[in-house]
Amino acid sequence: MSIVQENLFVCVPTANRPLLAYECIESVLSGTVIPFKLLVLDMSSEKFYSEFLDLTSALSGDVSERLEIIHVQNGLSPSAARHELGKRANAEL
Repeated sequence: MSIVQENLFVCVPTANRPLLAYECIESVLSGTVIPFKLLVLDMSSEKFYSEFLDLTSALSGDVSERLEIIHVQNGLSPSAARHELGKRANAEL
């Protein structure tokens, strides 16, 4: 049985690797302690973003409530992606 850890956010930046991003989400959510919120910043092209959404649509309802996927059309640098994820996580605390 998993325990939800309040105020724990996991942030994942990704681009053009829908299967790896999905496997990362599965790995995080299969632990004994799971985050209150899982933020994914996807900087993929529309084709890969659509594939990623198809993969995540199979997640159960309670898991999908914890998952927030943010899609940006133009790629961000790694530091800009971390900054954006940090801002979003802090805004929800």
